[in-house]
Amino acid sequence: EYIRHNQEMKKIRRFIRKKGAVNSFEKDYLKSVEWFLQKGEEAAAMLETTDYKNLRQQSLQSGSICHGEYNQHNVQMADLYRFMRKILEKYSWDLHLAQKMLSEYDSVRPLSESEWQNLRVRFCYPEKYWKLANHYYTHNKAVISGKNVEKLRTLIYQKKQWEEFSKQCFRQ
Repeated sequence: EYIRHNQEMKKIRRFIRKKGAVNSFEKDYLKSVEWFLQKGEEAAAMLETTDYKNLRQQSLQSGSICHGEYNQHNVQMADLYRFMRKILEKYSWDLHLAQKMLSEYDSVRPLSESEWQNLRVRFCYPEKYWKLANHYYTHNKAVISGKNVEKLRTLIYQKKQWEEFSKQCFRQ
């Protein structure tokens, strides 16, 4: 998935370069894409050093992939990551808050080493940046909402906080 997302970010970069950046979103995207793409490629490479294939196989065998049945007792790492990312974006990637959330979750449902690795990789991937770029590319490019420009600028502004968070939160 990350490899595909990285390819999509490159495709969007080529598209904007070819047509020429004319609006704020496109200009901001071209100024920022290299940094976020590098982080995406690092996360994809990091995934290869983890036990992800076994973790995925275990999930397939237990029938817990793409369950669509969110409950507190069957939260997958993707669910936990998305929930935490939403909150942490609003709290400027507060490390203490993240550690408290992870500690509480782990006390109720202990995480395996593979799951810790998986969470680390997820937090290292610039998913929100990819999601915003992909939305731009797959929708009407003639009308760029001010809200999306604002979201992109916020991501660019917070990139160092996000990077530092992903390094500090999972260093043990």
